[in-house]
Amino acid sequence: ILQAHVPRPLLTPAGAKFSIRVYGLLHAFACTRTISCWIYTGGYISASSLPWSVTSHKPDIQIKTRRTASFKFWELPWYSKAWPGLKRATGSILRAAAQKVAVSSKRTFELFGFDFMVTKDDLRPYCLEVNSGPVTEDMDLPMLRQMVAFAIVASTEAQQLYAARSGMSEEDPRH
Repeated sequence: ILQAHVPRPLLTPAGAKFSIRVYGLLHAFACTRTISCWIYTGGYISASSLPWSVTSHKPDIQIKTRRTASFKFWELPWYSKAWPGLKRATGSILRAAAQKVAVSSKRTFELFGFDFMVTKDDLRPYCLEVNSGPVTEDMDLPMLRQMVAFAIVASTEAQQLYAARSGMSEEDPRH
């Protein structure tokens, strides 16, 4: 398996390569046939077990899919500086995916997991991969609950607004 080369990657304090997992949700509103994008501000880190070297070919220096750091790692000083770029890149990819999502007559949503690396010098994000319906773990339950709650509340509010604007009542079968 090959991994994209990121020039001068930001490394962990131990000198290891790592990736940042960001979650995004596409939510289709049935009543308005529109799609909204939600990006979760938390995530996790997956780091390699050995310090990185540009000349080493050992597989253990590459990023693993195993989660190696909790949300606490995100409190490092670089996170607040890297987040705007991560958010912009995630949003751009979600918007591109939204153009391909067929909006049915029902509410739908799709969770995506984005894996990024950032450069050391300017914290530029490099997207390594995007997973539709990513594997989640128990530690993801608060995030999943929050994102689904946002989507349900937003959808309910959109339906109520749509009904009010179009003169339909909540009981109207077209609603």
